Amino acid sequence: MLPGALGTKETDFLAQFDYLDPSAYTLVSWDPPGYGHADPALLQRSWTLDMLERDAEVVVALMKHIGSTRFSILGYSDGANTAFLIAAKYPEMVYKVIAVGGNAFLDSTDIRIYEELRDINTWDPQGRNLMVSSYGQAGFLELWNKWCDTMALIYKERGGDICKEELKLITAPVLIVHGKNDTAVPLHHAYHLAAHLVSGESRSASHTRALVQRSDDVVSSEPLVRLVCHKLCVFGVFRTVLL
Repeated sequence: MLPGALGTKETDFLAQFDYLDPSAYTLVSWDPPGYGHADPALLQRSWTLDMLERDAEVVVALMKHIGSTRFSILGYSDGANTAFLIAAKYPEMVYKVIAVGGNAFLDSTDIRIYEELRDINTWDPQGRNLMVSSYGQAGFLELWNKWCDTMALIYKERGGDICKEELKLITAPVLIVHGKNDTAVPLHHAYHLAAHLVSGESRSASHTRALVQRSDDVVSSEPLVRLVCHKLCVFGVFRTVLL
C-alpha cells in the first residue's frame, strides 16, 4: 500500500489495517524516503524529475527483500502513480492495482492548483492536521514546498509526463478510484487513465486522505473504505503483516 504526497502508512492507510482480517491478509505499507518515520540515514528524499521512479525501485527492492515476488498494489495519489510505474516495469510481479486519485501527467491546471495549495490554510483542516501532526508545521511547509517545486520542474522539463507511456505497458487489471469533485487532481485525469490502460474499472471517491479514516469518524469516507477493502478481499492476494 503506497501513500500519497508526504503521506505515510499512518496518515493514509489505517482504515485498511482496521477493516481487513489480519488472519487472512498480509498488508505491507511503508513511509517513502524522506517521509514519516523513514530513516534519513538510509534513504533521503530525492527531489528530482525521477522522484517517483526512485520510489518504485525502492518498493520493488523492499518486496524482494521480504520474499514477496507477486503482489497487488493499492496506491493513493503519488502512490497510485508509483504503482503504475511498478506495474509497467515489473509486470511479472504485479497481480492487480487499485489506483486512488492518480494522474499520469501534469498540465497547467494542475500547476495552478498546486501553487494555490502552497498556502496550507486553504487545505481541508483534517488533511492539514494530519500533516502537521506528522512533521510539525515548519517541517510540513518545507516538505510541501519542495514537493510543489518538483511538480513544477516535471511540468517544465518533461512536459508534465509522469507515467503516460508506462500506462501502455501495464497488463495487470487496474481499478481506478477517483473523485468526481476532486479539487486537487481533476477528473479528466481519471478519464485519461481509463482511456490508456488496457483494462480498468472506475469508482468515485475524493482526494482527501479518506483512506485513513474510520467510517465512524468520517461518514463520507465509508463508501471508499468499504469499496477498497472489498476489492482487496476479492483480489485475495494478501495475508497479514505490517512493516
